[in-house]
Amino acid sequence: MTVVEVPRPGRSERARLFPDQAEAVKRPAGHLRRAGTRALFVSATGTGKTLVSIRTADELGARLVLFVVPTLDLAAQTALAWLRDGHSEHMVIVSSFDACGHDDLVAAVSCRPPTRVRWAA
Repeated sequence: MTVVEVPRPGRSERARLFPDQAEAVKRPAGHLRRAGTRALFVSATGTGKTLVSIRTADELGARLVLFVVPTLDLAAQTALAWLRDGHSEHMVIVSSFDACGHDDLVAAVSCRPPTRVRWAA
């Protein structure tokens, strides 16, 4: 198992939303403000689902976000998207994926073992 701690980068310029993406942020954010609700955002490949999810989390003032993806490469892509959008929150990705072998993560991750790790039995 690899535990990757993503360092906090400097603030970068945020990507601009297209009008349909801005609408896609407003609708689920409004829905999720009601207690006990949940949502599933479905859209075609390349339409900006990750960016919409980032901005929805921002709109809700979310302090903790669980982002579920079907592949480990998408986990890395998602983490990089959050970083590029200027999010400096602490991120931890835990998986069997060897991030040190992933070229586009080399500048964004530390492959050293973290100083504190809790293992679940």
